[in-house]
Amino acid sequence: PIWVQVIIAIIIGDLLIYTLHRWMHLSDFGWKIHVVHHTPTKLHFWASARSHPINVMLVYTTEVGVLLLLGISPEALAIWTIFMSVNGLFLHCNCDINPGILNSFLATCDVHRVHHSPDWKYSNSNFGNTTVLWDRMFGTYCLPEKPITEVGIKNHQIPENYLHHFLAPFRLNKYKS
Repeated sequence: PIWVQVIIAIIIGDLLIYTLHRWMHLSDFGWKIHVVHHTPTKLHFWASARSHPINVMLVYTTEVGVLLLLGISPEALAIWTIFMSVNGLFLHCNCDINPGILNSFLATCDVHRVHHSPDWKYSNSNFGNTTVLWDRMFGTYCLPEKPITEVGIKNHQIPENYLHHFLAPFRLNKYKS
């Protein structure tokens, strides 16, 4: 059934993106292409789309490519895509809401704000884009009692220019904290 395919796509897609996202934070090349996404000093819905083109290609190839290889139906893929898109905007919104119990099993704006912290202790956590299942399973889930309010990259500023964003992975090594 289509609803089973969507649930499986969410779980498998989240494992794939968890793995890729964690690699981007832990490897030099991965971080260089992912750092652009972490440069906003305030989360807002545009921040969800602020990514290097290589980052975007890796994410969509990893998620959609594998789901297609697994035989997901076009209808389930469409529902999954809409859900992922809306959830991506929600993760990066700067809403002062209290997701409460949802923080325990879903990637929410509160959980994802921790991931965008300039403090590496927090930034290297909460890699899931939809659920916190894999973060909990692999010990990378973090939701401090005191809410994270500051986001961005500590001590570094990538210029607000698309060409500089595009060239960032190939130019300077200084974006690694």
